[in-house]
Amino acid sequence: MSATPPWWTDPWDLTADMDKIHQQWVIVRRLLENESLSGRRDPEISDWSCGEQAVHMLLIALTMADHIEGNLDEPDRGRGESLQDVASRVLTKGGFSRGVAKAPPEFRPDQTPPDQRSELLGSTIAAWERLSARADEIERCPARALHFVLGYLTSSEWVRMCAVHNAHHLRIVLDIVGEEALVAK
Repeated sequence: MSATPPWWTDPWDLTADMDKIHQQWVIVRRLLENESLSGRRDPEISDWSCGEQAVHMLLIALTMADHIEGNLDEPDRGRGESLQDVASRVLTKGGFSRGVAKAPPEFRPDQTPPDQRSELLGSTIAAWERLSARADEIERCPARALHFVLGYLTSSEWVRMCAVHNAHHLRIVLDIVGEEALVAK
């Protein structure tokens, strides 16, 4: 596991990013399983509660996993396509500013009823565990899938983007509840 907390990304490296994503699931699980933590919100920081931040991360991460698996299944897909300039900066920096992009409607947390959150958590974690077992393939895969802002990403770029995106939302949660609430006890 990474020595840095889940709300920070490490230097860009596929193995480090996979480790970071698995480290982030621990906090996401805590956000969904602790009702008082899940319901906390601060409208000055975000319109979404901590639990809604977690659901959004899962919805996005599951879609990212699907893009990676699609790339692995179709290695020639999108090979002539490229990243947007902003993508290289986001992926290298390991972060992006708040309010830069709005989530498409299908990735808004209100699309997932509370009784389906546990299933979403399980299927997302399982998808990323399957991908971890395919890390060598991911690193070599030249295929690209379209991100709505960043352009066409390779599988390893999708992994990086997942770690970056999760960290972004966990920093929002951190600002709402403070580090003490997020540190394992």
